[in-house]
Amino acid sequence: MRLADSAREAGNFGYAAKLYRVLAESQPGNAPLHVALGDALTGAGEFDQAADAYRAAIATDRTNIDARLGLGRVAMQLRQ
Repeated sequence: MRLADSAREAGNFGYAAKLYRVLAESQPGNAPLHVALGDALTGAGEFDQAADAYRAAIATDRTNIDARLGLGRVAMQLRQ
């Protein structure tokens, strides 16, 4: 996860998303990981996929504020 975090922090959102996706597939119940995937996909401009990642996080943890905020930001981008 550190490599994915480093890639995201460096602005390499596409690469970070690939790494987070592999991790998220192996840990489907890890809501923060799905949020990180959503954040990376948002940074890469992949808003539909980001929304799916945030929804996966919410399905796992309905109280996850970061996932709900991320989904709201993506919804605003998709409306533009």
